[in-house]
Amino acid sequence: MSVPLRLADILPKGDAALQALSQALAQQVFVLDWTEVATITPAQLDALFAAVPATWGFVEFAEVLDTATLQPTVAEQLSAWVEDRQVSGFRFQVSDPTADYAAQTPDSTAPDVGYAAQTPDTRHLTPDT
Repeated sequence: MSVPLRLADILPKGDAALQALSQALAQQVFVLDWTEVATITPAQLDALFAAVPATWGFVEFAEVLDTATLQPTVAEQLSAWVEDRQVSGFRFQVSDPTADYAAQTPDSTAPDVGYAAQTPDTRHLTPDT
């Protein structure tokens, strides 16, 4: 069961207090009450959610936020921060086609046994009788 916690009481204590709270939020110990929070900076959000898994999206954040207490401005700031976090946390896995080709190209110093081993030796064929 999550315990309600007023974020307005924590914000004045600075980033160190927000970072300390972050571990408990990652474990979903608290639900943040945003009453009297009129604005929040991306740096404060970074500190507040520093320990939260990078895989968290809107659904997981909603479990630690009392969304009924969010003012529209703060809701927009939080939403933009979550979206930016998801986009910046996404990494494309692009393979280097030249690296793949190089890995498939035989080493010029190695003996060429690949093709020769697959081609029948016609010098020693015996007739089927």
